[in-house]
Amino acid sequence: MNKRKLYKKNSEFSNIKLNSNIIGSNIIHLSHINSTMNYAWNLFEKNVDNNGTVIIADEQSEGRGRNGSIWYSEKSEDILCSIMLESRHKNLSELLIIASLAVVYTLEKILHNQNISIKWPNDVLVNQNKIAGVIAESSSKTFSNFSLAVVGIGLNVNLKCRGNIKLPINTTSIAEITDKKVSRLEIFELLLINFDLLFAKLNKNQDIISEWKKYLNSIGKRVSFNLKNSNDLQIGIVEDIDELGRLIIIDKEGKRRCLYDQTIRFID
Repeated sequence: MNKRKLYKKNSEFSNIKLNSNIIGSNIIHLSHINSTMNYAWNLFEKNVDNNGTVIIADEQSEGRGRNGSIWYSEKSEDILCSIMLESRHKNLSELLIIASLAVVYTLEKILHNQNISIKWPNDVLVNQNKIAGVIAESSSKTFSNFSLAVVGIGLNVNLKCRGNIKLPINTTSIAEITDKKVSRLEIFELLLINFDLLFAKLNKNQDIISEWKKYLNSIGKRVSFNLKNSNDLQIGIVEDIDELGRLIIIDKEGKRRCLYDQTIRFID
């Protein structure tokens, strides 16, 4: 196991003990940063071994979600982290899959008798309310079979969502579901352990798609969507997921459409 180093700005995370292979071999805990994703890419530019390094922040001023959206959080309330990887898997959807599954497995340990699901491609829901989002970015290394990647995870732990005008109505947190304040430390440990186990499965070419598919809430649903480079709104039925995690939709003309990362909206 890699020797773990902890750069901490907050003692809450000083007692983390991980029995992981790669993920969390180095943990950098920051009180405030513009974006943990930006911080991670800056570290990669220094050309040092950062595989498995995790950056967690108490507060982000420019936290981002998918397609440039803003990820909102209050200081020291949630999990805002980025995981740095050197991976042979250059398909980002595989990293999104294990990230969302890691969140699901973590929530299942904390929340009981709740409907936990994944809205394709990157949102985790509890009782149809969004509790987490994941993103992934990559950059190929020159003359290498490896790709550098950063996976970002935002998980609402103690965020006060009810009545918060900065958040969509269908937003929730662990604390609001359990009606009590929750330890970020406990959630963070579970999250990294689950991610490490899933990353190991991915590297062994074990099946993760079928497990991910069990939690998807979109198959069989009627949805609206836009095709790439088009503003024309399309409507169709979600038929399945392919081996790369892409969404297969049958449009109103009976044609199969393959979506990689477009936004879908459910139609009642």
